[in-house]
Amino acid sequence: MSTQELTRPISGNLTSILIPVYNREAHIADCVKSALAQASAFIEVIICDNASTDNTYAICEQLAKSDSRIRLFKNSCNLGPVRNWQRCAELASGEYAKFLFSDDEIAPDYLKLTLPFLANPNVGFVTTAVRTGHSSQRSIVAYKWPEQSGIRPAGSFLDTALFSNRVTLSIGAAIFRMADVQRNILTDIPSPTIDDFPRHGAGPDFLLYLLTAKDYQFVAHVPEPLCFFRDHEGAISVVEGRHRLVRSYLQARIWFANTYTPVRKTKKLLVRSWLAEIVREKHAIAFSDFAAQYLTVIPRLSATERLWFAISSILTTMFIFFSSLVRRRMFERSNPMKNKEWQ
Repeated sequence: MSTQELTRPISGNLTSILIPVYNREAHIADCVKSALAQASAFIEVIICDNASTDNTYAICEQLAKSDSRIRLFKNSCNLGPVRNWQRCAELASGEYAKFLFSDDEIAPDYLKLTLPFLANPNVGFVTTAVRTGHSSQRSIVAYKWPEQSGIRPAGSFLDTALFSNRVTLSIGAAIFRMADVQRNILTDIPSPTIDDFPRHGAGPDFLLYLLTAKDYQFVAHVPEPLCFFRDHEGAISVVEGRHRLVRSYLQARIWFANTYTPVRKTKKLLVRSWLAEIVREKHAIAFSDFAAQYLTVIPRLSATERLWFAISSILTTMFIFFSSLVRRRMFERSNPMKNKEWQ
């Protein structure tokens, strides 16, 4: 593969801000400028253009000519997002890696507030809260949990990541060691039903957190929103659709649990996810059919577990029925004229 480099590599012990980009002419300049505005002087900004067809690369060329910390590359063909993330890491020289996606921005003190935690060799990565919205002025704060800044056990992070939605999924909300990024970004995830992970990256990004956390004693968190994630029509959450992303991230969780945790955790995750899908989709599905979407070999269940699953399914179905009934009654009371029309 041919790659065009516009500036010489930067040597030394530094932080690499990795910007994979494809067709982001409207946002790439603001993204790169936020990287260059870091209080830390020891940075390089790796921009890897994934064969853009708009004006993105020309904008990056102008930025690279004005600041020697930028190292600009262009792939001869589109590699897909995950392979381009890996390409960024391969081209970087830094000890630390901060992914900055091309429609996002980071605060000027991002590195100042996160890097000190990585001085502790037992800390695997540092996450921060984020702002999400159409602009930084029209945004909401997400992923503040935990509320306190500091380190916490990696095992606690893994349990929270596997069994809740309180931690971020995007690798754009954290800083890692480069060696962990190069080792733990997987192009694909084994799955019986999902085969397009390299195309959208939902799942492989979250696995970077899980695979890294399992190798460390601690992780760290800064509750200030130091990242801005931009919502727009070209964002992956819009292009791919929520349902597809939910299934992809669930596959990542289940594969990790099945591969690296005791079987009881895999069963727990499967059951919780199965019941959640029944509630979300508002129709029953057999546990075995649900699990077969994510595992080729389903963990064997004891008689007690099967009984518990049956009871859980019945209770969940009853919950859906009564919830729907309550919502219908509330609607009828709030719309008396419409109710008469139905009669």
